Amino acid sequence: MNHGNRNSSLTEEPAAPASRRELRDFGLIVGGLFALIFGLAIPLLKHRAIPLWPWIVCIALVAPALFFPEALKFPQLAWTKLGLVLGWVNQRIILSIIFYVILVPTGLIMRICGRDPMARRFDPGAESYRVPARKPPPESMNRPF
Repeated sequence: MNHGNRNSSLTEEPAAPASRRELRDFGLIVGGLFALIFGLAIPLLKHRAIPLWPWIVCIALVAPALFFPEALKFPQLAWTKLGLVLGWVNQRIILSIIFYVILVPTGLIMRICGRDPMARRFDPGAESYRVPARKPPPESMNRPF
């Protein structure tokens, strides 16, 4: 993966095929999480009956992970592709929404109200823009944490 290229595509392949251990870890972790989250936690929190499908997914991932991890090559690749798509959505869509819905209006309101927390205004009469650091009292080092 080329980290210098900002225009990476959604279809980029992992640098190397997943090892046997990575495939085993994938099957055990994802299978276990499906069972815990969708098979137990959500139904118990919502006071619903425990569904069967998460346990089927769990068995379909955990059994191959224990006995034949190579069988999880394509599910792990699909899971990685899903992660790339979700990352793309998060990076471009969700963060853009946060920027334009929260940060831009906040900045505009601060500008309208005359607030400049970084003191960026130009002052033609200023001799210097340096802000002297304040020296902490020596007692502040008695208990620094």
